[in-house]
Amino acid sequence: MNDERKSVCIFYFGEQFWKTMNKSRVQTIREAVRKVTNTYVFFITTSDVERDEAVECCKRFKLCPISHVISPASDKTAFYEAFYNVLENELHTFSSDLEIRTSTRQIYSTKCKLNFFLEKLRSRNASIKSPLTKKCLEIIKTSSKNGVIGYRLLGNELHIYENEHLRNERERRSEIENCIKNNFKGEVHFRPLNKVLKPQCTVRCGDYLRNDTLGIMGTIGMFGEMNNTVDTHSIHTVALSSPHVISSGDVAGTSTGERIGECIWPGSKANIHDVSIIKIDPSVINSLQRTHFNENITVEERPYGSLRYRDVVKYGATTGETRGSIEQINDFQLFDRDVMAISSDDPENPFSTNGDSGAIVLTIIDGKHYGIGVIYGGSLEDREAKSSITENESIAIFLKKAIDKFTAGKNVTIEFDKI
Repeated sequence: MNDERKSVCIFYFGEQFWKTMNKSRVQTIREAVRKVTNTYVFFITTSDVERDEAVECCKRFKLCPISHVISPASDKTAFYEAFYNVLENELHTFSSDLEIRTSTRQIYSTKCKLNFFLEKLRSRNASIKSPLTKKCLEIIKTSSKNGVIGYRLLGNELHIYENEHLRNERERRSEIENCIKNNFKGEVHFRPLNKVLKPQCTVRCGDYLRNDTLGIMGTIGMFGEMNNTVDTHSIHTVALSSPHVISSGDVAGTSTGERIGECIWPGSKANIHDVSIIKIDPSVINSLQRTHFNENITVEERPYGSLRYRDVVKYGATTGETRGSIEQINDFQLFDRDVMAISSDDPENPFSTNGDSGAIVLTIIDGKHYGIGVIYGGSLEDREAKSSITENESIAIFLKKAIDKFTAGKNVTIEFDKI
């Protein structure tokens, strides 16, 4: 590896220091930097004004790259990248040390885990090139009319999700399977979706939402104001959840049985990529407790590259606040649309479980809070799969695409509350 720096060093000089910069102070900085050789050097500032002063000085005196001058609101990509580089170096050194030791079951297990983390670190900046060929993807897409409803790539394993109709059409299924195998270099497994994907069903956002019509439970994702762009006086408070919890015409209630409103979208629970829109009854609006951390939520599409391995959080009715990271966002589709797989930061507990469907998946990018997904279910259980990365993971759909489908052609917009 070319870059062998072992640590990250952060310097802080007050605003007045930067404003009154002279040759003596430049020398002070250079002497301080010389004392921490073999490190990534950053200058931290406490405000944008202070950062601007520091940036000008660094440009003038060539003290460090501009991206290494950071403030609370600035882009910290270079800062985090330095820590990742140090971590990768240390793990690589540790892994090399293990290679020369006598192999035992415990050492082998540790090496496998290390290699998994190293691969994630090395791939963070790499352009993602899918091993799925164009022909293979065409076969999967064309087969959707015969019962193929999704796919997921796990290493060299391609998992194809099928409906019950295709499961029973053995000749057709075998024909599709052979076509896919002929165009994929790896193992192909067919799985019935209803056997491996478990919906997590069971008046604050994150509280239980009860479908009084069907008697099932999920989570209130978040609240918002639905505005009619033609009739500006038409404003309704709405709540978001998951379609398999509640769909149009179903009565929404709390876990204790109190009615809070009625679902107006979608027309059925068949499409997992929809989001449920519940119109809240005027009589209960004043009793809504809407916030967890009092932050405005932005709902917009983000590039996949910025979301891969991104830290996320959700507030679910069953598990409450949990944190995790997006493990897979490429080569994973259900019903011809991308979905995301999320793993928990806590190895002992899942990111979500029964009753958490409908919870909003949140992340922070450059200081802004984004609502990027909606929990649908968890545990795409493939007991025959060799990969273990699917343990305790949650499956979420993309929120912006689901909202856009609802608002399309309806002359309405939704302004989301703080969470």
